[in-house]
Amino acid sequence: MRILAAKLKLYENFDIGNVTIPAVDLAQSDTGSNITFQVARNSATLISPSQQDLASILPLPPQPSDRIVFLTDSFSVAQCTGCTAQPLLAPDALQNVVLRLYGPQSGNQVEEFRLKSYSFDNVNAWLDAPDENQFVADDLDNADWVVISITDSSRGQPALISRLFRERPTLLLNKQLILFSFGAPYYFDTTTLSRFTAYYALYSKQPQFVDAAVRLLFQELTPAGASPVSIPAV
Repeated sequence: MRILAAKLKLYENFDIGNVTIPAVDLAQSDTGSNITFQVARNSATLISPSQQDLASILPLPPQPSDRIVFLTDSFSVAQCTGCTAQPLLAPDALQNVVLRLYGPQSGNQVEEFRLKSYSFDNVNAWLDAPDENQFVADDLDNADWVVISITDSSRGQPALISRLFRERPTLLLNKQLILFSFGAPYYFDTTTLSRFTAYYALYSKQPQFVDAAVRLLFQELTPAGASPVSIPAV
């Protein structure tokens, strides 16, 4: 009743025309997208290490000669029973943003052949059947950077990452390991987090938050946010 009373006070009557934005105005405006990016930019949080230590631990972003492997927690959902399933975060979502922002058409800081993307399903298949998925191990072995992106913990994703470190401890040595959480920031324990060079929280899977993550990776953005919840591991 309070909500209805407030709306009646605002709009005087319940006419849908009072609140519908004309299609022509929507087509000409990207204000919503800009606002969402500003939210992503301002909320991006460095969980680990401290801001003071980051400059010495990670002095430079990926260089033109570096190879980057993206391991992304990707799965698809449908908005309705008859709707086509869409990926919440595509396996190559971060790679595509890297190419758009820093690829041959945008400063030529990276080359596509130096980038590889795999889903968590690919990682799980490789750990279960390494001989049949050796290409994953080869790309990880050649990588200078490994960027892991997680959306939540509903399908055992943190356990998969812990398993990767436990079963392949030497494969990820001497690499820059970056963790992006696009959901809650508290999925990992202290032991697992200690393996990462840097850990950032973005809190949302919308495209603007993926853009912010890539800009953090290339040190174009400085993380300005603070976690809204306690994180016992740090």
